[in-house]
Amino acid sequence: MWINANLASLTAQDSVVLANNRQVLAFKKTWNLQRGTSALPQTFAWKQYLQNTWKAINPNSSKRLISAIESRTLINQSMTRLGQIVDTRLLDEVVKNMDYCHAHLINPTQLLDSHHQNSELFSAWMLDYQQTKLTLNVLDVNDLSTLILNRDREISQPYLYGFKTLTPEQSGLFANIGHQVLSANQPNTHSSNQTFNTTSDEIFHVATWAKDLHSKHPEKHIAIVSPQLNSEHHQIKSIFDQVFDDVLVGTGQKAYNISLGLPLTDYPFIRHLLSVLQLSQQLQSNRISTETFNAVITSPYIAHAQVEQSSRALLVNQVLSWSQTHFKLNQLSPHLINTPLLDALINNISSKAVSGRQKHDQWLLSFNTYLLAWGFATDRTLSSVEYQLFNKYQQTSLGLNQLAQI
Repeated sequence: MWINANLASLTAQDSVVLANNRQVLAFKKTWNLQRGTSALPQTFAWKQYLQNTWKAINPNSSKRLISAIESRTLINQSMTRLGQIVDTRLLDEVVKNMDYCHAHLINPTQLLDSHHQNSELFSAWMLDYQQTKLTLNVLDVNDLSTLILNRDREISQPYLYGFKTLTPEQSGLFANIGHQVLSANQPNTHSSNQTFNTTSDEIFHVATWAKDLHSKHPEKHIAIVSPQLNSEHHQIKSIFDQVFDDVLVGTGQKAYNISLGLPLTDYPFIRHLLSVLQLSQQLQSNRISTETFNAVITSPYIAHAQVEQSSRALLVNQVLSWSQTHFKLNQLSPHLINTPLLDALINNISSKAVSGRQKHDQWLLSFNTYLLAWGFATDRTLSSVEYQLFNKYQQTSLGLNQLAQI
């Protein structure tokens, strides 16, 4: 993906604000084609621009800018405090509507007298969330445009690209700061579009083209992006593997990277992590699911998996021989004699007392305690995908822990 603009006049000192993250990536790709190794201007999506600008004009602010996840947690708490039972879908809608109100300069107090129950309820949640931020001395990204408008220093005018229509919030800010628009090039009237009889034909054509490109530039890596990646993942992977087979044999490495295109819960690593958490709670309640137990004790991600691999496999057979969907610890304990390391893990987990009703941050602490006790992801080298998933979990956990310490 590229952007349709001439970037010749831009320098490294300029700032460019694009409509979304995809256009940021497209801008960087276009810059590489048009300007080669020339220093890249600062490029931001809208919210990134707000964050960067606020930090630049307030480097020593006493207020902490919270992440989107931390913001969701506080909104959830406000809704719960006001008597609402919160699920993920409702929270998503509330966050989306709060963003809309900020983007269109709608004050929550305007909704209080709407005589519409849902609007009044939403307004109450929004006002409680705003008060919570004041109490905790924190900000979220929606607070930043107003703070930037009230700055006491000049800001360089950015270039804008890709905005079909500016929101009232964006219009007000850019009118105050000043801006220039990157003009689009004249459209190319000579289309090079191609049609194919089947999806397989299209993927094969793309794979062949990509392989030819790779043979000319072997130092570059190919990234595969498809709007239908989730449904076509297997087909894309199979055809690319077939076309690039000799490259894999010659180098031992794939010349391309393809996103798995799967929901998080379809990743084996995440399924193992969730199973570990489930079994931990089952051990403490002394009602253990046979399916969950067997999945966890044979998991390669828990401690000493290699050392006791054979013994744990035999233990699975023993548990299956009971023909029960659930069992208790006293039934299991006599059979752990050949897996002493697993026995120690189970005793450690089952002895930890945890209340059934806890706050979000307390549950997070419990989850991390469970994973640490099981030695999750410590005994083997993680693949690139596994590492990225676990690293993302740890980053998210750290953000929520910071919020809990406020």
